[in-house]
Amino acid sequence: MLPKTKRLGSKDITKLYKGGKRVNNALFSVLYKASPISKFSVSVSKKIYKNAIDRNTAKRKVLAIIKDISPAISAEYSISIRTKINDLPHQVLVKEIKNILCQK
Repeated sequence: MLPKTKRLGSKDITKLYKGGKRVNNALFSVLYKASPISKFSVSVSKKIYKNAIDRNTAKRKVLAIIKDISPAISAEYSISIRTKINDLPHQVLVKEIKNILCQK
């Protein structure tokens, strides 16, 4: 889990939906807005994974990758997982997350 200073709150997320920009790829949809401090949120729909265990596993995988690359990034991000990622290799997820976060 990310420290509280690195997490987006509900008010921050609504601001992102109003004034942020969106980037999509096959695995993720990302809303972002420039900010001096990097903050993140990760969400998974029940349409993607029915079980909470699977949703939490997907979130943990993405958050672990974000924790490693967050010092190099300064913006607010809301990442939505668009497809099943639990069976993908770690290297593929790292590559996809780095690509989508660097597309801005």
